[in-house]
Amino acid sequence: MSERLVIVGAGEAGTSAALSLREQKWKGEIVLVGEEPETPYERPPLSKAVIKEQTHPPLLCNQEKLQEQQIDFRPGTTVRRIDRGSHELALSNEVKVRYDRLLLATGAIARPLNIPGGQHALLLRSLDDAKRLRKRFAPESR
Repeated sequence: MSERLVIVGAGEAGTSAALSLREQKWKGEIVLVGEEPETPYERPPLSKAVIKEQTHPPLLCNQEKLQEQQIDFRPGTTVRRIDRGSHELALSNEVKVRYDRLLLATGAIARPLNIPGGQHALLLRSLDDAKRLRKRFAPESR
């Protein structure tokens, strides 16, 4: 039976870890769990590619690459509970996933800007955030 690694977080760190393991010839199962429904993409271009140029940010890899590398990608899924004793994750879709090794690559959480007027600060952390900002910054909007 091969070892199963579950990576929680399909951003740059989690996706790069999964692909790097395959490049290093790691033969175990890899499950990549991502909260967003999209194929993993680069986040730095969100402010220009999506808001200004109205294009999709560059992908870190495509679905075909994930399949070719035998990476079980689970988009649009969050982890509800980690049971370290039984080496099991409870996912948002009611599925339980066993793991031998677990890598948490969830990134950071944006903190609120705690200064006068900070409640008006806009967040840009995801593709959905960028799309909302693009609509808000459109020439016909106020």
